[in-house]
Amino acid sequence: MKKKLFLLFLLFFLLNLFWEVAHSPLYDWNPSMQEYVPHILLYSFMDAVYISILILVISLKNENIKWVNNPARRDMILLTVLGVLLAVFIELKAFYLGKWSYNQLMPQVFGLGLSPLIQLAATSIAALWIIKSNEGKYKKI
Repeated sequence: MKKKLFLLFLLFFLLNLFWEVAHSPLYDWNPSMQEYVPHILLYSFMDAVYISILILVISLKNENIKWVNNPARRDMILLTVLGVLLAVFIELKAFYLGKWSYNQLMPQVFGLGLSPLIQLAATSIAALWIIKSNEGKYKKI
């Protein structure tokens, strides 16, 4: 189970790294590569930590972490809802602290970027799906 949790965290990080790189042109910033790489890596790592916390919250509700082996529909829905709510909090906090802003390409919902609003939910569900669909392959690790 420890290997699976490590693989999940790694997947959370990699999927969020991909997402961060893909949607970074939607933000109003043009850093040098020297600034860009550490920021993207930090944001991706923090997103992986946030998702891990959501996984732990659902594990507390289920009184067991093994739900990640075969997530029930209600757990996936809860993960989606919690992911979106956490993203709203993160975006509102960043907005009011002036940490970042969007450019005209970012689709927005109530002034918040659509891409970051769905990121945590989408990447967490994708990671769980990837782990589940490759169940037999990583047991050799």
